[in-house]
Amino acid sequence: MGGVLAVFKLVEILRFPVPTRHSVNVILDDLIAGNNPQAIEQAEALPGLAGRVVEAGTRYFHSKRRILEDALFEKMSAVQPRLERLLPFMAVIAAAAPMAGLLGTVLGIMKTFDMMAQFGTGDAKVTAGGIGEALITTFLGLMVAIPTIMVHGILKSIARTRLGQVEGIALAMINGTTEIVKGPETDGTPSADEPPGNDEGSGDEDEGLEDLTIEPA
Repeated sequence: MGGVLAVFKLVEILRFPVPTRHSVNVILDDLIAGNNPQAIEQAEALPGLAGRVVEAGTRYFHSKRRILEDALFEKMSAVQPRLERLLPFMAVIAAAAPMAGLLGTVLGIMKTFDMMAQFGTGDAKVTAGGIGEALITTFLGLMVAIPTIMVHGILKSIARTRLGQVEGIALAMINGTTEIVKGPETDGTPSADEPPGNDEGSGDEDEGLEDLTIEPA
């Protein structure tokens, strides 16, 4: 059961589609250039839940930053449950298997003591059966638990990697809003159509300085 579940989950995670950064950058370039219909069309063609994240970011790219973040967060909230589904069940199997082995151990020891009470301790065959049963159940429990724990850790790591890729795409959509072309801002420098200074005022000041004479005392 655990092996089938692990294989199924591995295939599901590896087949989880994540858009490439190149395709996301192409969409961002179109959005920054103002080609919103073309960008939305490209985003709609992206498959999977990660594609829906890009689509939401594309539709609300030119909205307020808070609205864009809310739209991305809403779509992102569905990505993590999809990637991590069935993983808690594998963790339960890994935790329950040793407990099942321990239960078999206790039952085997109880059987051993019961047979010892009936037939005594002189015959080793009396105690060997119960002890062997206890050891077998413990062995089987550990054989199920140890591989399941290892596979669970590997699958969770791969799922987090995929989730990190989707989060990186969402962050790129948010950071892309800083590249939107804004109108020209005045920085105090005179334009080419305006003279650098007031010629009339300068002329008056120069004339005033030329007419000023100092009479000797």
